[in-house]
Amino acid sequence: MSPYFSSGSLSMRRAVQKTNLRIDWIRKNKSQVEGHGDWIKSLSSFRRRLAWRCHFIQKMEMKSDLDMVAQNPVIDRNMSRKMDIEKFTRWKSGKTGWPFLDACMRQLSSTGWINFRMRAMMMSAASYNLWLPWRETGSYLARQFIDYEPGIHWSQIGMQSGTTGINTIRAYSMTKQGRDQDPGGSYIRKWVPELSMVPTKFIHEPWKMPLELQESISCVIGDSYPAPVVDEVESRKSGISRSYSARGGEEARLISKEVLKTHGSRRRPRKRKAESSTSTQQKLF
Repeated sequence: MSPYFSSGSLSMRRAVQKTNLRIDWIRKNKSQVEGHGDWIKSLSSFRRRLAWRCHFIQKMEMKSDLDMVAQNPVIDRNMSRKMDIEKFTRWKSGKTGWPFLDACMRQLSSTGWINFRMRAMMMSAASYNLWLPWRETGSYLARQFIDYEPGIHWSQIGMQSGTTGINTIRAYSMTKQGRDQDPGGSYIRKWVPELSMVPTKFIHEPWKMPLELQESISCVIGDSYPAPVVDEVESRKSGISRSYSARGGEEARLISKEVLKTHGSRRRPRKRKAESSTSTQQKLF
């Protein structure tokens, strides 16, 4: 649905109202709906995601330079990430040597869309494993997404690159994500045809194949398909360590507190008794 929201073909109000109507209908017709409780939970969760979408768009309204200035510029400065053209090119081209990430990058390049978890993984790899600057990687992704929405995109870029100072460092393991999301390797084989003949045992770490096997299936690592651009485990550990170190210092902590105060999520206050009102203002949520 996201491309339709971003293009204005579908309004948020309509989506929320239709969701509310469906939840109400299920509650009144429980006997007709198998697993009615699960449906209500699922639709309620969907409605919360719609609210979060509005939250992030509002963040862009409050801070219109999210695409240019990190929410915590001191942390960004301390990280001192530098552009490495070779790493950047291999990342955006889907030639990092990490099969699952490469498959995701190629799908995005081909279709203009990929799910949220994989978007987070893409930024994680760029930010922590490859230590690339967030503006350049974020701008590349923005140009690929058919559902690009500035408020959501740049808020997520800040969170996934570790430059807000208020979010947990989210450094994904590409190999683990591949094994979790694509255990049989069918997705990898679809988008990375160089690996189509690789046995499932090695599909997530093809560089571990014996050379004799590589030659027999015409998939020599470093020739037919690239070796990993860097060691995944070590680069991830280093990226996490450097990111937490960048948060040190009183100046960085003070700015992080202000970011949390301005943009952090809050628990809703306890519900009070509804008061009668003559207002004609319609509610969105």
